[in-house]
Amino acid sequence: MLAIFAQTVLLALGAATLLGAQTAPSEFEVAVVKLYVPPASQPGSGRKAVSESGMRGGPGTNSPGQVTWTGSIQSLILTVYRLQHYQLVAPEWTNTELFTITAKVPEGATRDQMFAMWRTLLQQRFGLETHRAPKEVAVFELTIAKSGPKLEVSPDPPATPTAGPPKWTEGPNGCPISGDGRKGKSTGMLPGGFRICGARTSVADLIFLLLGAVDRPLIDKTGLNGTYDFKLEFRLPAFRETEESWPSLDAALPAQLGLKLEPAKSSVEALIVDRIEKTPTGN
Repeated sequence: MLAIFAQTVLLALGAATLLGAQTAPSEFEVAVVKLYVPPASQPGSGRKAVSESGMRGGPGTNSPGQVTWTGSIQSLILTVYRLQHYQLVAPEWTNTELFTITAKVPEGATRDQMFAMWRTLLQQRFGLETHRAPKEVAVFELTIAKSGPKLEVSPDPPATPTAGPPKWTEGPNGCPISGDGRKGKSTGMLPGGFRICGARTSVADLIFLLLGAVDRPLIDKTGLNGTYDFKLEFRLPAFRETEESWPSLDAALPAQLGLKLEPAKSSVEALIVDRIEKTPTGN
């Protein structure tokens, strides 16, 4: 009797889980789409000025029941499809026409579910049709410089990890270090430059930290699989070069880490927009 009862409960729970999955909300309850109008005190020049761009509100914020997007449709597609800019092929107007979209999010929806609702809205209101295909893009390959790698191999961590949060102090090279061998990475602005630090980090971590300093994807071709401690200081492209300034990234990588960037071509999966309407359907 107990076995039959337990089996019945499990079947009921399974059915409830399946029903919940089937009834997960796939679209917003209400959505209002308008062309963005800059405030009177902030007239646009060329491309319209945007006072508050991006996504505000939604699950995980102080306003979970309402979400607002202000910006281009291209940026919205990149956000809700979780793409990098080089992974999208779309008409030029999707990057120049700006919209304000305010939507009511169903109660209890997660952020992933909300992103699915945005995709549904793009399909229903803008007629978005897409397909995925390989796209050849310009990349940088991170390789070993002629001088050989200069990354410092991380020391072995203590046999017994320390309980509680790590205690970070400034090391001799100016980077944060943890006395108990914890992994960590950091970035920071310098007068006229930029610093990247790593403690017990991989080359993949270094590439992640460098993405904001380059204009294309980075691919690891170093063959280095260990964990390393490093510091990299360089001048960002936006900073004016002076006699006192830091070296460029191209110069800093070989000199400080024994690595270099090689321009190359690679294939990535891209989202191709086949159709999208410039004028959305009515609210």
